[in-house]
Amino acid sequence: MVNKILKLNSRDRDILASTSLLKDLSPTAFNKVVDDVAVSSYEAKDLIFREGDAPEYFYTVLTGFVRAYRLNREGREADIAVYGPGDTFAETGIFNNTAYDFNAHVADDRLHTAPQRVANFILKNCPDAAESARFRLPFQKSLLAGKLGLAPEALSRAFSSLKAAGVSVRGRVIEIKDVNALRRF
Repeated sequence: MVNKILKLNSRDRDILASTSLLKDLSPTAFNKVVDDVAVSSYEAKDLIFREGDAPEYFYTVLTGFVRAYRLNREGREADIAVYGPGDTFAETGIFNNTAYDFNAHVADDRLHTAPQRVANFILKNCPDAAESARFRLPFQKSLLAGKLGLAPEALSRAFSSLKAAGVSVRGRVIEIKDVNALRRF
């Protein structure tokens, strides 16, 4: 299932440091957690764990996407979430010592287009009830491209295509004229 164990690089550390689970840790606590991190590489459609398995780890997606689903009584898959770069999942099993309550496998990279990945990132940075929004990227666009699993030129093209949904980019400042239009994109 796991192709290889990889070394944690600085880009991966930055992604981990930005996750909701780890972002508020002190540098000392963060370093202790990161010392025990294993970076694994999976191929598309590889199964990461099954519903009912005893929890061994929680996960953070560094590149690509992970599809979480449950099986109904007829054996059909019902999606419950799709996790992308920077998303953490399966942590409740670790902290509550309960079995994983869903299956997880690596999703095909074509699950979301580049503009959809960028739009999802932007929406995560908009206040919940906002009709419009403006924020500054806390890092360079090249890091955002890596976080979303895109080449820098693909990120630029994605930003250009989002102009139709009212998104404008000036340097590291992103402005969204109509958040609901972006949600419909």
